[in-house]
Amino acid sequence: MKKIAYLLILSALLAVSLTACKQSGITRPTEESSMQSAVAEHSNKESSQENKPMPESSDQSDYEESSQTSPTSQPEFILPIQTEISDYQSIVVNDKCRLLLYTGTENRIIVPDKVTVDGKEYETEIGAGCFKEKEIISLTLPDNVTEIPESMCENCKQLEEITFFNVQSIGKNAFWQCENLKFRLDDINGGDWTKLKKVGECAFGFSGLYGKVTVRPDMELEDGSFQVCLHVQEVEIQNGITEIPNRLFAENSALEKISLPDTLTKINPYAFSENIVKNIIIPQSVTEIGSHAITTDKVAGGKYTGIILGYKGSAAEAYAKENNIVFSPLN
Repeated sequence: MKKIAYLLILSALLAVSLTACKQSGITRPTEESSMQSAVAEHSNKESSQENKPMPESSDQSDYEESSQTSPTSQPEFILPIQTEISDYQSIVVNDKCRLLLYTGTENRIIVPDKVTVDGKEYETEIGAGCFKEKEIISLTLPDNVTEIPESMCENCKQLEEITFFNVQSIGKNAFWQCENLKFRLDDINGGDWTKLKKVGECAFGFSGLYGKVTVRPDMELEDGSFQVCLHVQEVEIQNGITEIPNRLFAENSALEKISLPDTLTKINPYAFSENIVKNIIIPQSVTEIGSHAITTDKVAGGKYTGIILGYKGSAAEAYAKENNIVFSPLN
């Protein structure tokens, strides 16, 4: 009996031990089994990504199209057409017939407003240097010409008369060395000189421009627009102008009167160099005067031998002292 009882107790203890070991194996996995589980999870994720459907091909096309830069729209280029017109080298460009060079022998010229090329009518325009150095005496431009190009009549020393009515712009050197072309600025455009809005560099140099030149605030001027105008005697700068360009009236050896407005703030270098003005009033508004802005004609060293009138402590006084010019204060 005692032996049987002992065996029963031993069997019970063994069952309890096995149950505890089994429970411990469920709640605490080994390190190797944990790593295998992580690798399996990562593999499952990759497999999931590989099995995920790709975007449709049209989406890729849309992306490629949107990433491309659309070409910049440019105006259509029209090839110029060579033409044959009596007395001119010419070309059709921008739907106008441009007169490039006068090749005729007449010395009194009337430019046509229209010409016919291959059965089609074109309005005319004048090219740069069209009459340059030609021995012409008179020139009449049609009403449709609003711009006199660069060097149009440069060095036409026999030119005595030019007629136009609607010109708004006169280019660089347009009448340079037209010595016999006697005219006043007020006579331009048949007396309506207010149509003139722009005067290029040295446009009237060594021409016969004479009398008074009035500069309006709505006029665009370039350096030396009226340089070497040997017959201009008076200059009026109208109210509203703030700056006088470089050499604007340089070497005007007959210039004897200059009027400046209270709106003026700057006189650039050589603006009124080499004149015969006996005295000049410089407004207090002027804060800057460039080198050799005011000098007397044919005086060595660029000195002004006249009198500068201005206000004490102003740029006018400073300029006078720097250049050893007589200064007369107005206050």
